[in-house]
Amino acid sequence: MATYCVSGIYANKVYNRSIYLSAGTQYVFETRDLNGSDTYMYLVRGNTIITRNDDYRGLASLIAYQPTVSGNYNLVIRSYSRYSRGTCDVYMSTGGGAPVKINNNSRFGGHPLYAHWKSDERIETASSSADPYLYLITGSTMYWNDDGGPGYHSRITPGWSGYGLVVVGSWSYATRGYTKACIYYQSYLDNPGPDSDLVDDPDLILSDNHFNFQQELMKYKAKLEAMPMKKRMEITEDAIEGEVKALRDKILSKEEIKSFEEPKVEIPKKLVKAEEEYKQILADAEKKLEGLDIPNRQKEMRKIEFQKSEIYRGLVPLDE
Repeated sequence: MATYCVSGIYANKVYNRSIYLSAGTQYVFETRDLNGSDTYMYLVRGNTIITRNDDYRGLASLIAYQPTVSGNYNLVIRSYSRYSRGTCDVYMSTGGGAPVKINNNSRFGGHPLYAHWKSDERIETASSSADPYLYLITGSTMYWNDDGGPGYHSRITPGWSGYGLVVVGSWSYATRGYTKACIYYQSYLDNPGPDSDLVDDPDLILSDNHFNFQQELMKYKAKLEAMPMKKRMEITEDAIEGEVKALRDKILSKEEIKSFEEPKVEIPKKLVKAEEEYKQILADAEKKLEGLDIPNRQKEMRKIEFQKSEIYRGLVPLDE
């Protein structure tokens, strides 16, 4: 069995919130107050991507949607590149009402990779200090998995040949850390970017305390999974993050926790230049965009996003 892995990936939380939407009601979701970052937003039902948006106002995202079917949908927000992760406020308006903040200072991230796979191959994480969470985005489909692999590793087996975007995240912000993303048996997993974008595998030495934390975390997650769906959805993500952080801080020493924090990484110069070029395009276009309603602004922004894809091509794995 052959295996191809991309190592040295720092897995960080991708925003993923389940929201009940009623058929016939207009909803608008929007990111605001970005902390020097770049959001990419999806609205998903089951495994179907209903709609997606990269940039709407500057680097912030907006999705407007009126469902024809009532039910639970997932609002997923990742970073455009592994360097553009950060925090944002998330707003939702219902039925044409005023936007209401549903999450404050929410963290979003993810490490995107481009992948090709065959029907008998699987994508999974390995050798982790993090509790990894995998996303696979291909066409209008999004798969995600938490603990489908050994231990609390993630695994996705599409069951058919294809290509798309793999985003490596973590189950929570408190369980972020390093991991590998692998394809078993012989296919491709690419990380396009300048040479400085490649990270050597850090020297991971997991202590007994860390293994104990992993075991206790698995018990906590099993407890959440066993809850009735209604009760589970009443628990906020902030509450879960708080409990996981408290569990981590109880078991791990400050030195152990610090050893899994992401070091400051310098953004490659080519990527900095691309960001500056695109931000100038946005600034130049804003006068034309100002005052447009949502559908017309989105239409104009799609034209601008095409320019973005050309500017970032070869620097960032693209969702297209």
